[in-house]
Amino acid sequence: MKYKFKGTNTEWSIPHLSSLEIICNCPWVLCESYMGSVATINYSNKDEHWTKGDNPPLEEAMYNGKLIGNALNLFNLIQKYRETTDVFAEETDELLKSICEL
Repeated sequence: MKYKFKGTNTEWSIPHLSSLEIICNCPWVLCESYMGSVATINYSNKDEHWTKGDNPPLEEAMYNGKLIGNALNLFNLIQKYRETTDVFAEETDELLKSICEL
């Protein structure tokens, strides 16, 4: 079964904070369709006592940003995988359904 993603269906960017090549800790996952972001990656600086523990530390948040920035690509890859094989059919169908239905 083919599932239709009803969220922002255009390529998402990895936030600047998830790149060692960009000297910026912008936490936004952006896409070409909107001026705003589709997601924000929150993190706690180890030196900020008032936020310590409220959010993941920066390094962990960097990896979270990579995953979330690639979420639409992962969805499309899982969809293609499911169309070509019945291996893990029940699990992939459940995952795709949980993403595509509220």
